[in-house]
Amino acid sequence: MKKVLSVLLCLALLLACSSLALADDKPLKVALIVTGKAQDGGWNQCAYDGLQLLINKYNVEYSLVEDVAVSDVEAHLISYGNDGYDIVFGHSQQYGEYMLDVAEMFPDTKYVAIEGTDCNGANMGSYQLKCAETAYVIGTLAAKTSANQKILIVSSFPGPSMNKIVNGYYEAAKATNPDIDVLVQYTNSYTDLTVAKEIAENAINNGVDFIYHCANAAGDPALVAGAEHKLPVVGDSYDQSWISAEYVLTSAQYNVDKLMEKAYNDVINGTFDGSVVEGGMADGVVALVYGDTVFNPSVPAELQAELNDMIAKITNGELVITGNPNDLIQ
Repeated sequence: MKKVLSVLLCLALLLACSSLALADDKPLKVALIVTGKAQDGGWNQCAYDGLQLLINKYNVEYSLVEDVAVSDVEAHLISYGNDGYDIVFGHSQQYGEYMLDVAEMFPDTKYVAIEGTDCNGANMGSYQLKCAETAYVIGTLAAKTSANQKILIVSSFPGPSMNKIVNGYYEAAKATNPDIDVLVQYTNSYTDLTVAKEIAENAINNGVDFIYHCANAAGDPALVAGAEHKLPVVGDSYDQSWISAEYVLTSAQYNVDKLMEKAYNDVINGTFDGSVVEGGMADGVVALVYGDTVFNPSVPAELQAELNDMIAKITNGELVITGNPNDLIQ
């Protein structure tokens, strides 16, 4: 009888251990909230690609919600906390403060703000891109390409995330030619597809002959306007040569999938501590891209070589670009 009891006890222990192992192997529940359409060929696409990576590589259980205005994000954040999600990604600088407040209500859920600022807590982290690095190279390209020495950048909203891009572009252009005219305009929207084109048309009528945007999908029409006028333009967040293979010279590419995977692994490994995590050229998180290369072949070879040398110096730390995100310099 004792032998039978011992065998039964061992079987019970094995079953218990197996149950624990299955619990440990249970896929994490991951949610993504974006400001517009997920597959927009730009900013939101970067995060969508990150979600796809987590689904395909780690088999996560997932939820995606699109077109979430700032006024509505808190309700979604609370809902995901109530539903026991392990990680909630908010893909906007404007979501951060709401995520911080909600995170305190759900300590078992990790909230990750992509490009969030001043919004870190025990279970709330900000994973940021060094976008100023690509913006600086683009500003140099703009100054060396513009015949009229009048260039435009269309941004979404003022704020640290956008400031570093605007500042990087501005600083580089002014370093190339202190007398260049750098026009900065805002759409005050991530999704309005009418404002940026009007901005671009007005700027073009006033002599602007180079356009760059960092305004999510709202900025794309500015590139369309530039291309229609046969002017050089530069895309943002994703390879936007799809807008115009002829007139898009390059695009700032943000590999948000790398940041999202790092956040996921930080959670899995128990190293998620609510700190600010940054990724730049050295990490392969930001880059310049045109198709399967860096620049449109129309960019003169000598200028490409100069810009590639600049990229190499930023990558190896010889040239440090921050973009002063807390202060709009111009």
